[in-house]
Amino acid sequence: MVNRYLWSHYADLLGDQDVAVANRAWAGLLLERGDCSCDAGCAVGRLTFEMALRSDWAVGFDLSVNFIRAARRLAREKRCTFSLPLEGTLRELFQLTLPVDWRCDNVDFIQADALAVPFASSTFQQGSSLNLLDRVNYPLAHLYEMNRLLRKNNATFLFADPFSWSAAAAPEERWLGGTISGEYAGRGIDNVRQLLQGRNRVITPPWQVSRDGSISWLMRSHCNHRELISSAYLLARR
Repeated sequence: MVNRYLWSHYADLLGDQDVAVANRAWAGLLLERGDCSCDAGCAVGRLTFEMALRSDWAVGFDLSVNFIRAARRLAREKRCTFSLPLEGTLRELFQLTLPVDWRCDNVDFIQADALAVPFASSTFQQGSSLNLLDRVNYPLAHLYEMNRLLRKNNATFLFADPFSWSAAAAPEERWLGGTISGEYAGRGIDNVRQLLQGRNRVITPPWQVSRDGSISWLMRSHCNHRELISSAYLLARR
């Protein structure tokens, strides 16, 4: 799984233009300049590195120790080697080197639970949660935690998710969409928008959604099989 995410995050640096489209789209939604940023569910760190290019300090956190180890290794050595199935038992070797202008002196990666992040309230000017909400045990608590970490004003929050709800990740009564009845019946992106904008005053102060849309990204199984995933996103400011 680590190798699959390394490919999904960095294959554009290896010449894959299909991956480049998604990575450019995510990076284009970040602040052009900020002081400190956080990336929830950072996996192997691509968006965190993009934040570091635009921030004085960027931190990525993920519950997976293997993801964090891979991201730390990249930050330390600026290169790595990994492989994925080519066909059958054949494997394809990739040698990844980060661009020379990428900063690694102002980026950190920590293992942390996205429902209880070990930073003080209002620490960050910019935060992101990409493709994580439908994977945590308590989605509403994650939104609340991201809101806590971000400043009460002059802050930006980039949220995205494919809303692949699963009872294996969270009980259905905790989903923020994907059901025909209950408090959060309907589409997840609509409910998240309303929550960020102050619905039931769960999240305060409220956010203003400045942009929305959908970005498609890829995961590779082998050379002839790629999974296309579309994530609806909201870019919010306050």
